[in-house]
Amino acid sequence: MKCTLCKLPENLIALHCWEVVVSFFIVTPCVVGFWRGIWTLLDIYLLPDNATMSSWLSVLIGLGIIIMQNLLQNIHNMCFPFKSWQWHIYSRLYVCVQAIAVINHWRGIWALWDIYTTTSLTSSLMTTAVGSIAVWLLRSSKNVPAQPTVIKRDHDRAVFEYTTRFEVDSKTLSIKFILDMLLTYVVIHSFVVTCWRGIWVLMDNILLPENFTYSTWASVVLGYAVLIIIYALQFPAMNLSKKIREKTHWLLQLTFEGAFVYIAGISVISIWRGIWYVYDIYILPEDLADSCWITVTVGAVILYVILAGRSLGAIECLVDGIPSDGSGLYFLHYLNVLNAQIDEPDVDDTKDEVELKTSDVATQTAEIDLYFDQFVEVEINQNIKYT
Repeated sequence: MKCTLCKLPENLIALHCWEVVVSFFIVTPCVVGFWRGIWTLLDIYLLPDNATMSSWLSVLIGLGIIIMQNLLQNIHNMCFPFKSWQWHIYSRLYVCVQAIAVINHWRGIWALWDIYTTTSLTSSLMTTAVGSIAVWLLRSSKNVPAQPTVIKRDHDRAVFEYTTRFEVDSKTLSIKFILDMLLTYVVIHSFVVTCWRGIWVLMDNILLPENFTYSTWASVVLGYAVLIIIYALQFPAMNLSKKIREKTHWLLQLTFEGAFVYIAGISVISIWRGIWYVYDIYILPEDLADSCWITVTVGAVILYVILAGRSLGAIECLVDGIPSDGSGLYFLHYLNVLNAQIDEPDVDDTKDEVELKTSDVATQTAEIDLYFDQFVEVEINQNIKYT
């Protein structure tokens, strides 16, 4: 049977191919460059003579800022009206601080694992197992993948908002919300870091460890190759997930989606590892500090210019199996985000105008589902006819 993806309208095929190019080769290298720069600058300047204290301080700085932003998110929304000039200026600064906070948290957790368990093969296997099992049990494996599978836009009403595991309303600052927030960002995201650290260090130990340059490029090539396959399969996977939910048990759908997302996460980690080490090898290797400032500056400037600055560090909590129609396997790309931003309605729009102008992932997913169903039905009828 001929691949149904090839039968999709040409404009959809062209759109998704272009999304892959922008997400893979523009947004992701910029995000990795920013993270690599801030992370290494912290290594250089934040208590460099005491790695343990430096790591714990990073955790405290990162979680402190993240918790503070969580508690103040509603105040930010009230003080900075959406799309006002104050909002445009402050939201950029907010995103930058948020990114630095997230990097601090990740660096601290990662370094503490290195300090207390070393970077041996045993350590990498242990942290991979601990992180992977924890995120699966917490139904949070969808938080493992990062860029290029998740691209965040700058012009988003929710720029100051954090999502939590159980989506408790943040307006009242209740005990339930505080506990939900702590579970999400202190527990779940720390396990996500643990999972990343385990897989990354495992690659350091088994992927051509005798030749750093070859290992770096192998990581880039393998990561991109696997992720391209994942991207090609995401629409069939969405349809399959939906059918599994309709015809079998929800737990089977949860297992399928978790495995699909986890493979995507491994490929993303491989890409990040490769690009990070490429910068280490080729961008001023004799002057690490200047090299870091270059990747931080270039990455941030390009992302802000193309309206993808929130990709630097915006974090959320996604739940496996939600939504139940399989659209949770759809990866959010740059052009989808840009289209949503361009088509985003103004506050004064009427309800009918909002419905006409809003274009979200669920709408496109439903459209693609319809195409697939029509193609399958046509081919079945043709096979019956010829039989």
